[in-house]
Amino acid sequence: MANTQTKEIRINRIAEIVCLAAAFWPILLWYASRVLDRSDEPWGLISLATAAIFLFQDRVHRPEESGVKGAKLNGSLAVVSYIVLFPFAPNLILGFLVIAALWFILSGDRPQTGRAGIFGLVLISLPLIPSLNFYGGYPMRLVTAAGTRLLLACLGMSVSQQGTMLTVQNKLIAIDAPCSGISMLWASTYISLLMATIFKLSVKKTLLLVLATGGFVITANVLRAASLVMYDTIAGHQAAIASAMPEPTVHVGVGLLVFVFSSVSIILLALKLQKLEAPQNKAPQKTSLTILPPAAGLKLRFLADRLFIPACLIAACMPLLTHSGRNVTAQYSPPRWPTKIAGHTLMAMALLPDEDAFSKEFPGAMKRFNDGSTAFIVRAVNRETRQLHPSSDCFRGLGYSITFRPLVVDQESNQWNAFVAAKDGLALLVMERVYDEQGKSWTDVSSWYWAAVLGQTKGPWWAITMVRPATAAEAQSALEEEPTPEPLAHPLHSPRS
Repeated sequence: MANTQTKEIRINRIAEIVCLAAAFWPILLWYASRVLDRSDEPWGLISLATAAIFLFQDRVHRPEESGVKGAKLNGSLAVVSYIVLFPFAPNLILGFLVIAALWFILSGDRPQTGRAGIFGLVLISLPLIPSLNFYGGYPMRLVTAAGTRLLLACLGMSVSQQGTMLTVQNKLIAIDAPCSGISMLWASTYISLLMATIFKLSVKKTLLLVLATGGFVITANVLRAASLVMYDTIAGHQAAIASAMPEPTVHVGVGLLVFVFSSVSIILLALKLQKLEAPQNKAPQKTSLTILPPAAGLKLRFLADRLFIPACLIAACMPLLTHSGRNVTAQYSPPRWPTKIAGHTLMAMALLPDEDAFSKEFPGAMKRFNDGSTAFIVRAVNRETRQLHPSSDCFRGLGYSITFRPLVVDQESNQWNAFVAAKDGLALLVMERVYDEQGKSWTDVSSWYWAAVLGQTKGPWWAITMVRPATAAEAQSALEEEPTPEPLAHPLHSPRS
């Protein structure tokens, strides 16, 4: 009898997995494409593999339990939420709902003690870093600049702040996009969730650990920025120090030290929380990580069973019902296009196929130019949009390795964000900036986006990406030989969700 019941549970579980896969096929395909397109760091796979290992161990040590009550209802409600939000929500938000539905349905009423960390590891396996950089990059840099100013002032240095720029003893220093600390935030969050899983922390204590991780990362990033500013100030007056400790080595070393500080702080706090958790774990409890508290009863089971399959069927059909309504953007044609950029006289060129496909969904207009040695992509933007993403994402998607460089100031005193994109023995110097017609400009899309959202600037805006072969000095160690100008025909954009 027990074997028959176990077999029936497994058959039901397989059926549920098939229904969920059919319901969420667009997001599952999107996730697979984002993993394979190389447009961002594939760290999510590490998190997903870690969660899979813990789930497998959990499955081995915990027997199957029959009955799905509150958890299955919550999973069905997650599917309904997915249906409601599908026509207009970004794929990343839909991805969170997909994970929630999978977790609730497949977990059932299994004991959930200590599994909040696993749930978090699955969540951060989504392609978060590009969106974190876009939305959180500028606020993180702003906080870092403020903390750095305060710390340096306490040390007796003359410091003033304007946005993410610091003036230290009459020298202008930028807290630029690579210094936002987003990568360290993701890595530290992974460590905190790993510790929460190992120490079997409750939902409440896992959330507390993750929130504290944000504080540790901000503190570490402020220490990193302040240390580098102090090094730059001292090395500027002491040639012997600059020669003994080259700037690239110092940057890497300081970055590793502050990451170790953040990681050790997380582990120590997790140990403290484990000690507080221990008395509660002496008696095994069956708690559930669900939106609604699990409730026994035939009515709840009936509702969950009757809601699940129809919701999955509707979710599977949503791409067919709403396809024409998604990704529709208002087109904008500027009255004029620039004829010169940073001293270069522009000649109009045809868009490449990928660029042309991207431009049809872009809220504005886009053109390609060239002056014989340098390629330009010019985008006229009529509203704040996530689709104006950094060019570094596109080059990563094309298989280039990215090395960020200090801000570049052109002959017209305009500042440009710069990085070297290297691949197969050749390198490109890529520079980009965004500006409005009132004289304001930004070197990264995150700071531009927040200025637009907060009403600090009005459109239309111009986003310029400039690409030319990098010199050996610019490429530094990225190349073993001088690059050629051949790759200027590579597209700078690929459609993104």
